[in-house]
Amino acid sequence: MSCLETDAILAGAAETDITPEKGIHLAGDLLMYRPMETVNDSIYAEALVLKNRERTLCILSMDVLSVNDAMTRQIRQSIRDAYGMEFADIMVHATQNHAAPAVGNFHLRDDNAIVSDAFFYLRGGDKRYEAYVIPKVLSAVGMALDSACPVQWAAGRTVEGRIAFNRRYILRDGSVRVFARGIDYDQVQYVEGPMDPEVGVLAFKGINSNFFASVLHYTCHPVHGYPGRAVTAGWPGTWRSRLKILHGSESRFLVLNGCCGNISHADSFQDEPEIPVERMGQLLTAAASRVYEKLQYRNGAVLDSRSRTVRIPRPMIPLEQLTRARAIIQEHPEPFFQDRAKRQVAWDWVHAAGILDLHEEMETNPYYDYEIQAFRIGSTAILALTGEPFVEAQLRIKMEAHSLYTYVAHMSNGYVGYIPTREAYGRQGFYRMGAGTLIQRGANWYRLAPEALDIIMDSSLALISEMFPQRMERTFE
Repeated sequence: MSCLETDAILAGAAETDITPEKGIHLAGDLLMYRPMETVNDSIYAEALVLKNRERTLCILSMDVLSVNDAMTRQIRQSIRDAYGMEFADIMVHATQNHAAPAVGNFHLRDDNAIVSDAFFYLRGGDKRYEAYVIPKVLSAVGMALDSACPVQWAAGRTVEGRIAFNRRYILRDGSVRVFARGIDYDQVQYVEGPMDPEVGVLAFKGINSNFFASVLHYTCHPVHGYPGRAVTAGWPGTWRSRLKILHGSESRFLVLNGCCGNISHADSFQDEPEIPVERMGQLLTAAASRVYEKLQYRNGAVLDSRSRTVRIPRPMIPLEQLTRARAIIQEHPEPFFQDRAKRQVAWDWVHAAGILDLHEEMETNPYYDYEIQAFRIGSTAILALTGEPFVEAQLRIKMEAHSLYTYVAHMSNGYVGYIPTREAYGRQGFYRMGAGTLIQRGANWYRLAPEALDIIMDSSLALISEMFPQRMERTFE
């Protein structure tokens, strides 16, 4: 590395199969046990390392539902111990694949005493998978480092607006529904918010080798395969597979999923609302190919990383919700089911447990230490945000950031639930901790106060400005 010029970079990339063994719980549904039975297509951990004379950056993208805070720390610690990288230089991203396991619990804390081991899946994770996946991830980083070679880089973008949609519909009474199917469309007033059609590409090709790797960015919930018991990598995996056919099986593609807390692949107003996964892969591949055709590669790039932790208040739990939750758990210490086959635990029990879990957490610490992480690669910023922010935050950050290209990766470096806009937070309906007589779906999926997204947006823009003191001219190739 001593022979490198100041801004010359090396890049290395690798992947490792992290498909779970049969019987491992597939996450994404809090009501039922989903032991894996079959594999439609394998899931992977993809690693990209970028190096110059002063710094080594590492991006991990995993085809899993989530990686919680504790598992993120363990992954970073393992990489630091093995390869000497700093925590702030390691980004851990989950594509939020709903047909894969979670790495660590995401719904209830590990030490939650409400749920017995017989119902471990109600916590969200499967400890058997944790022990399996950590060494696999470490192996991918090692292989990426071993493959590092001098590269040129390029960045670009286009749009694809036919396969992702805002999934929150405002009804005439002011309430909100996630998906409008099953109700009288005459009751729908409007779609609550926007979507982000941007397809981002950050590409690296070897100067003296056939090395080729890309970071790909799009924004949509990967829920294909849910709630079945077959593993699939969803649209990120389909996109990646199609590009390998075009660019060679040794090429590597890391997908970063954007702020899709309120974005899905279903348009409820269509006769066939759900966009098939193959259609998504086809259109995203066509979009990325349009970008590749126009890329202008450069020899050197500034590499930088920043990390900032902001303290965000946790939400106030309405007293009637807390009282109702305690009453349900007192009456039913063990989960009760909502179907005769006893496959689905009742929503009220699951969310009562969630509310009490959040309350206990708030008693210990009324704040959450939220990490915001940013990488700079030349003119491009990659911003890692924890949890599921609504897409409005991503759009504002992209428009106001000083970087020329800004790719936001949600579900990164931990999990903290949905992070809606202030306006969305206050509406009644699905995914909200409401004040009605019944516990509404949401519970501790909303673990931050209503002002959280504003704090995150402001802090993210400030962090990017530290790496890009001057706003770059918005001209796109």
